[in-house]
Amino acid sequence: MADKKNNVADENQATEQTQNTEQAQNTEQTQAKRATKNNKKPKMRKVFIPKKSKEDTDQFVAVNGKAYKIPKGKDIEVPEEVAKVLDNMKKQKALAEEKQAAAEDITNNRTDM
Repeated sequence: MADKKNNVADENQATEQTQNTEQAQNTEQTQAKRATKNNKKPKMRKVFIPKKSKEDTDQFVAVNGKAYKIPKGKDIEVPEEVAKVLDNMKKQKALAEEKQAAAEDITNNRTDM
């Protein structure tokens, strides 16, 4: 009877060791995949940001906790996600200027009455 208990305990211990080994291997594989993903070079894109004055030298952009200081007045390659932020910035600025012009037109038409 004691032999049966020892055999069951040995089997349980062997099963637990196998599961721990499998978990460790899975963890190592996951870490290896992440390391490979993180080592990939980001897709780059050339951008140009015009200067508006001598003092207007750099554009600050932050993406996913990473900060970039992009010089104005030069062609420079930046990661794709930074280029997308700059594209969105241009679109939003154009939209804001359009809305401001429309609001000024409405105001000017009211004062003309």
